[in-house]
Amino acid sequence: MPMTEPMLFERDLQDARDVLSDLRRSLSRRLENETLIVISAGEKSEAHLARTVPKLARQLAATGRTPRFVIGFNAGYAPASLLERLEAAKLHVRRAESHRTSAVEPGPVLGLDGQPPPLATSDEPSCLAIYQRATPEALGKIRMLGDIYAWLQARVEVGDGLPATLIACDAESEFHAPDCDLTDSDHDCLPLGNLIAQATEQCVGTRNLFRCYTDRDSIQVPTGQRISGIHEFVNFIHGRAVGFQWLPGGGTAGPADAMIALKRVLTRLPGLRVEDVALSVLAEGLEINGGVSREVFSLNRCAPAGSRSSRQQMMRWIAGYRSMQVRYAGAGSPLESVTSPTLPKIVWQATRLSLRDAVSADSWRGRLSALHRYFRMTATLPLFVYIMSAARPDDLEHGQGHWPSP
Repeated sequence: MPMTEPMLFERDLQDARDVLSDLRRSLSRRLENETLIVISAGEKSEAHLARTVPKLARQLAATGRTPRFVIGFNAGYAPASLLERLEAAKLHVRRAESHRTSAVEPGPVLGLDGQPPPLATSDEPSCLAIYQRATPEALGKIRMLGDIYAWLQARVEVGDGLPATLIACDAESEFHAPDCDLTDSDHDCLPLGNLIAQATEQCVGTRNLFRCYTDRDSIQVPTGQRISGIHEFVNFIHGRAVGFQWLPGGGTAGPADAMIALKRVLTRLPGLRVEDVALSVLAEGLEINGGVSREVFSLNRCAPAGSRSSRQQMMRWIAGYRSMQVRYAGAGSPLESVTSPTLPKIVWQATRLSLRDAVSADSWRGRLSALHRYFRMTATLPLFVYIMSAARPDDLEHGQGHWPSP
């Protein structure tokens, strides 16, 4: 008899409990002054990483913590000059390779000597670059993450010390205070200390902030170019209302052992494209979901308004959400409190919060700006209705998505 949805949620939750219990039994040393940053990098991400990794390293150094970057280059992607730039940023760079031959089972991570590399080999800030071989089974961010987190679990089990905090983010992720000037490429508006301080016992997400990017001297930088109304709505609503509380893949921090346990379970689903939603639901089930911080934003790349890529991104989200409904909806699952992008809820929350912002504004200019933003967001509702009606769930077990990537 096939499993029902509540049974799948309980099974995944129990798997996460078991992995976390095993990790805590095996953990020999918790390194309080170190932070692990995990990134799965796809094609063309070099132009982001050359900016964001040195910036994150500076922000962490300002908190007195040693950064330990683990960057997985997915499915044969091998940027030529990036590692030289990271070494110039005073990171001790090591190289490793993973070879995945199964869509479900992770591939082994091996260093240049043919052995699994340790988490660190010195006290200095470091970066382990894992090159994933190009195989049909390796396609997709989730499969690169699967290799990384299986390696991390194995290193704990053989006695490596583990940084106290793990930050999961994307190649373009930057962390800022709400009032930060994003046009200042060199200004570190907010050290990551605030986020890490909130994530000592629970997993804590950053507020999502979509931006378009442009090339500047072969480095991608955020711009003020107009984004779609749906993306603007996500910027506006994320972390402010029930049903819009997912811990984003572009910026979530938590105890390293808990983050590894959660990621190990969800990376067993080769067709998962909304791992942030899955992580949020399981963290809620484990009672370690600390919610979305109001103090820290993380940047997330999107295409300009009106572009085909912008629409496709939303299509992938909804198809991914449908797959979560199939797997996790039902009694006992916190899915609907984490995310529930239904049309009535979107209209209600956009109206309620826009009116509240307009009333609380201290000038007519502020009130008109709040209302103008409301009309820009709601103008895209017909497109959202079409996407919701057309989207079919991704096939989580076999890795088949129904919408193309941009």
